[in-house]
Amino acid sequence: MTLIQVSHCASCHSIACPPQPNCQVCGQRDQSELVALPSEGTLYTFTVIHAAPPGVPTPYAIGCADFSEECRLFGRITEVDHLRVGMLVQLVFHEGQPTFQPIVNHGAKI
Repeated sequence: MTLIQVSHCASCHSIACPPQPNCQVCGQRDQSELVALPSEGTLYTFTVIHAAPPGVPTPYAIGCADFSEECRLFGRITEVDHLRVGMLVQLVFHEGQPTFQPIVNHGAKI
């Protein structure tokens, strides 16, 4: 499983995504450590695409999900049915790209 790493500042405890050598919040230098982003997040917004260039299957969904208070990622969503803002998603990788798998019913995936 591939993880996304972010910088965590040892001084002010903020995170930076993508990782930064210096804290963008408090300005501390060389006080950041790499930590893995949680694999579960909350769907912030999405759209379902029904018209695409030739050869691209439709419909498909893309969206933004929050994986911490300070890190929002953009990616394709594996399922287009039953999506709703605020639902839990699992961060997975498909063809090297961040992809969101919706989670429903306390861990049961769609």
